[in-house]
Amino acid sequence: MMKTLTIKHLMPFAVCAFAAWITTACSNNDVAQQEADALAKQKAKASFTGSQPNGNMGSATRTTATYTLGGSANVKWGATDKIFVKDDAGIFQQSSAATFLNPASQARATFYLNSGSFTQANHEVHYTGENGTSANAVTIAATQAQATANNFSHLGVSGDCGTATAAKGNGGYTFTLNHKASYLCFVPRCMNTELGPNIFLTKITVKADKAIAGVYDFSNGSLVGKTPISGASNTITLTTGNFSLNTTTSDITKNGAYMVIAPGTYNFTITYTI
Repeated sequence: MMKTLTIKHLMPFAVCAFAAWITTACSNNDVAQQEADALAKQKAKASFTGSQPNGNMGSATRTTATYTLGGSANVKWGATDKIFVKDDAGIFQQSSAATFLNPASQARATFYLNSGSFTQANHEVHYTGENGTSANAVTIAATQAQATANNFSHLGVSGDCGTATAAKGNGGYTFTLNHKASYLCFVPRCMNTELGPNIFLTKITVKADKAIAGVYDFSNGSLVGKTPISGASNTITLTTGNFSLNTTTSDITKNGAYMVIAPGTYNFTITYTI
């Protein structure tokens, strides 16, 4: 099935939907992480406590978000997330992994910096995704995967990014992340009530008239108006876990599918594989 869609101006959080992945089990990895957090705090030269926009969520293992159609998105930090902070010398330093002040709500986390000097009233913060290795580069993945309907736990690995200005106070710095990638939400349906129960969504492919994925320069904290510096792709493929299309009306809980994409103005061809 083919569907052509023109997006007039796709900006950060323009078309989006999100879901939480809640975990409660304790493991050896949790203990090891707690020990690593304590060690990072002891060595820290500065602490930066960051909040996610509209954060109001439960525990999770990676950067993710929840959304209700027509509403706003709630995002939370992941346990492996790190940030980059520009120090007094103007050099970006990478933090330790996120430490959560309240494990029941990961919308707020503290990141410790063990190198560099941080004495200014404000410091620039970059977040370049769960696998980010540079403060100045963001990778929008051309191949993305979502195993469960209405679950955007692949947000952090698919190209999420953001910036902030951290302000000094109470012995540390605080900031609220401003997300810079864009997100598509797909809620397909089948109007044929006899055919619907036998149809399952396995893949969504979005093809644009110009690059929508690749490695982007993020030195100025923006992706708007940029073309990839490497790995440019006009296509993003999202593999889905056989989501049901047995619905004649939009039902995000049954087949909501999400894709990270570079912000911009595009002509799209969207192909659903069933």
